[in-house]
Amino acid sequence: MNFKYSFLFLFVAFLGLTFSACVDQEFDEPPGRNLPALEANATIQQVKDLHTLGGNASAITEDWIIAATVVADDASGNLYQQLVIEDATAGIIIRLGNNGLYTLYPVGTELFIKLKGLYVNDFNNLYQIAGDASGGLIAGPLIGEYVVAGEVKEVTPTPTSLEEVLNNQVVFNDLLSRLVSMEDMQFAAVDLGDTYAVPGGGGGRNRTMEDCFGNSVTVRNSDFADFAGDAIPEGNGPVIGVLSIFGTTVQLTLRNAEDVQFNGERCGVTTGGDLVSIADIRAAYNGGATTAPADSKIRGVVISDKDNGNFNGQNVVVQDGTAGIVVRFSSAHNFSVGQEI
Repeated sequence: MNFKYSFLFLFVAFLGLTFSACVDQEFDEPPGRNLPALEANATIQQVKDLHTLGGNASAITEDWIIAATVVADDASGNLYQQLVIEDATAGIIIRLGNNGLYTLYPVGTELFIKLKGLYVNDFNNLYQIAGDASGGLIAGPLIGEYVVAGEVKEVTPTPTSLEEVLNNQVVFNDLLSRLVSMEDMQFAAVDLGDTYAVPGGGGGRNRTMEDCFGNSVTVRNSDFADFAGDAIPEGNGPVIGVLSIFGTTVQLTLRNAEDVQFNGERCGVTTGGDLVSIADIRAAYNGGATTAPADSKIRGVVISDKDNGNFNGQNVVVQDGTAGIVVRFSSAHNFSVGQEI
């Protein structure tokens, strides 16, 4: 064999053996998150206790560290530059000056928050951890100095009911800014046929959610949420959301559209009797005590507000597409504005 070609053959064979020996058939797992060497020495409830609702922001001067779990992030756009966190004692909002927080701190992430130098205040009675005395954001470049991410765990909402949230102050205080779940819920009839919000509208929209016992809660949705243009589901079922408040109005904040599973039959739909219009009922009145038409029923939307004291709590005003009428009860009722009865 020609010496030149013999040398070339041996060189190629050598390279083949070299590359074969260097190929790693075992694929390494991606590196895991380095868990922080931090321990909590305070709780969210201790942080909240520093602040008086309606007062100035309270500076956190102790070397406190809390360990809390992210239960709602900004992935859908319904929350903006904030996370909802909770520990065994309470829940609270933390305001962070970055977008796309969910990429670093998704739901389930354990956060260790070094609190010294931060503030606790409230926005219309909703507690929050803020970056300055005015309640502003923790500046983006400083977030890493205060917030350290740990491991990611599964998050389970706290089961409750609208009845106990609205009528038991102790329960409400404990569940405020926590992720909760409720059964047998539905959107009020007045919202059916609408969307969660208005895409590109530049603000937010209030929708009303109700249970099967006359209780209702405001659902606040951002026009920037990725589900803003989704149709309001017409059925009944379970919902998951963050219990919130704005002033004196109790609210439920959704994380995404998947937290609403209203696939069942709506409650409050009566059977039996002929549905007649309110105008027909009014036309049947002939002065004095008049018996309503036998085997009949009406359906309307509540337009009176029992909560502000301008209407007798035993009376409710309802209307349909034909007329309105006052319905009187022997005791106070629980029907709210916008609810279909």
